[in-house]
Amino acid sequence: MLRAFLKDLIRYIPSQVLPGFIAFLSVPVITRLVPPGDYGYYTLVMATVMIFTTICGWVGMGVIRFYVHYREAGKEQDFKAGVTYLSLLTVAGAGAAFCLALMMLAQRLEPSLGFLMGIGVVIFIARAISDVLCQFLRVQYRLGWFSAYKTWEAGGTLLLGLVLVLGLGAGVKGLLWGAAAASLLALVPLWRQVLGDVKLTISPRGLWQFAREMGSYSLPLVAGNLAAWVLSLGDRYVLAASRSAYEVGIYAAAYNIAEKSILMLSTLFMFASGPLMVEIWETRGAAAAGKLLTGVMRTYLILCLPAVVGLAAFSREAMRVLTGAEYAAGYRVLPWVAAGAFFLGFQQRYQAGLVLKKKTVPIMISMLVAGGLNVLLNVIFVPRYGYMAAAVTTLVCYALLAGFMVLASQREFLWHFPWGSLTRSALASAVMGAAVYLVEQRLTMSPLVNLGIGIIIGICVYILVLFVVGELRPAEKQKITQFFYKRVGLALDGRND
Repeated sequence: MLRAFLKDLIRYIPSQVLPGFIAFLSVPVITRLVPPGDYGYYTLVMATVMIFTTICGWVGMGVIRFYVHYREAGKEQDFKAGVTYLSLLTVAGAGAAFCLALMMLAQRLEPSLGFLMGIGVVIFIARAISDVLCQFLRVQYRLGWFSAYKTWEAGGTLLLGLVLVLGLGAGVKGLLWGAAAASLLALVPLWRQVLGDVKLTISPRGLWQFAREMGSYSLPLVAGNLAAWVLSLGDRYVLAASRSAYEVGIYAAAYNIAEKSILMLSTLFMFASGPLMVEIWETRGAAAAGKLLTGVMRTYLILCLPAVVGLAAFSREAMRVLTGAEYAAGYRVLPWVAAGAFFLGFQQRYQAGLVLKKKTVPIMISMLVAGGLNVLLNVIFVPRYGYMAAAVTTLVCYALLAGFMVLASQREFLWHFPWGSLTRSALASAVMGAAVYLVEQRLTMSPLVNLGIGIIIGICVYILVLFVVGELRPAEKQKITQFFYKRVGLALDGRND
């Protein structure tokens, strides 16, 4: 089972690492093209798109949970037809609500922001439908198409946006129109791949029953995801209302660097383990699923803890390399947000147990409590302390969310937590962090060179400590040793030539 998970993890890497790298690359590119105020507007539009996309996400969640059940029952075509109708109806309703909200707030929004939000409606419609289609690709393990779409979504958005900004001088409008065009261009081939052979025949009564089954499982998760959106993006609105779009831009740039690095890893784990966990649960039972979950958590700790510590140690250098000069002060945000992102991924492992047992209400309650607390803390502290308060409250609320999820999950589904791996990985991360921080203070005058050398040193120190403390298993040691000798051998051969 763990081998299957690691295999899927590797197969998902192109769909996460390459798009994640492109999204990561977009931060230094965009922050050198537009000032913080405009980047703040761009962030607010994309955050609003995320709200409405999350509302429509209940259909995609149902695809992950129920597809295998319907497929095994020989009702795959009926399932696809029901999902199609529910997706179109939900997107139409949410799109109308989006437009209505813009009309009601037209007098309160800056005219330029109102126009940008209009572009956001187009982005939302295309991405909301595409997200549901992508869930079919995941659950069917058609990861080549999934990777291609995610890469295009990130790369096409950046490429078309740059064409409009640099070629036509469109500014932040060009960035948003690039995102809209990229999503729309991918929608037709994606639809054909997933639903091209589906006959859209289902009775109103059958659709209603199907919607009730999907909704009873997914709607609590949607409420929870909306609360998660508040945790992740709600502070932008408080900053914009109480401080300025300029601060939103600085905070968002720093936040995106942390988010697109740490959350790229946690999302990779979620995508790789989600469908496999459901299939193991349905076909092999709770004990097998629990064993798999233990292995997934161990792998998560080993990979994500050092990433958080390394990003914190190199926060100043990372901001100097990856953003324009006006954004550099946001480096203080990185350690807080990176740690918060780690706790977000941590609680997803415990959330899996509740999802398997279809106990989604505790997830919703935990998210709502953490999200409500986040709003309260932001309203109290952000007007006075600015984006640093937003970063600290993000960490506090994500840590509390993780605690809530642990308590709720253990009541429903017990599994063995890898405490030893946590201790050894934390020790190795601490040693690695101290090493790269000390080295970083004494390297060259180039932030880029310092960052590159620091990453290499950090990886080597971390793996060495894992070897020493005995965390790595014999097969893992063998793989790492073979990789090392292969690279050294190639280097020596090249030198001899």
